[in-house]
Amino acid sequence: MTIQVSPSPVPNSNAVSLTSTLLNKDSYLTGLLDEVTTPQAADYFQEIRQGAANWVRHSSIPTTREEEWRFTDLSALRQVQFHAETQLQSVDISALTLPEAVNSRLVFVNGVYAPDLSAVADLPSGVVVGNLAGFSQSQQEVVKQFLAQAEGSQEVFTALNTAGISDSAVVWVAQNVIVETPIHLLFVAVVGEQATISQPRCLVMAETGGSVTVVEDFINHRGAEGAEGVYLTNAVTEVWLGENAQVSHTRIEREGAEAFHVGKTAVTQAR
Repeated sequence: MTIQVSPSPVPNSNAVSLTSTLLNKDSYLTGLLDEVTTPQAADYFQEIRQGAANWVRHSSIPTTREEEWRFTDLSALRQVQFHAETQLQSVDISALTLPEAVNSRLVFVNGVYAPDLSAVADLPSGVVVGNLAGFSQSQQEVVKQFLAQAEGSQEVFTALNTAGISDSAVVWVAQNVIVETPIHLLFVAVVGEQATISQPRCLVMAETGGSVTVVEDFINHRGAEGAEGVYLTNAVTEVWLGENAQVSHTRIEREGAEAFHVGKTAVTQAR
């Protein structure tokens, strides 16, 4: 979304001021946007990110005066300055894995993919599980047809997630393939000295007749030690189902007591 200003031979300070206000409707939200949209090299995410960022600049943090948010007071969120964490931190996930998915998991730490902690060795033919940034160009082109295309993409937190997207967990099940083993998507928040924001992204696609179970798991790594910490998880999951496909989706939220968690799931399904 863009604002069109009619050209004028004489600079119009009122028009410039109005345009600036409309483009940055909520200074707090703009601050979050600046944190998650660090300069990135031109890639196929660029157009998607820019469109979402433009929408965020026309939006504001929801309040209880809005129908969908009338039971969710986000005023405490505005009291915290969040910072994006881009460095992969070392964590021990031995107590966090699921026994039934020991060889079928993707792990992200503070939103950053952790290949050494992930395991996708025992999946059947016709199933692709991985992080999008590690896919081949041809695979990325296929995924691009679905990424950020689900209904509700202009909701403020969804757009914020898309504006900062650089990677995504992807589960892709080919036609008529039945996946017996659950896929565990583990998102670990490591509490630091400053409040952080991470934006996990998931794309699940089951083609015609395909079937899969996906478990999204969000956890505070230091919660068991009593160190909670303040952080924000802004997660978006898009699920696409072909005709007669089946996806069993579970979200486990084990964040810290002081954490903010916004979770969006958008499902698009055929017959």
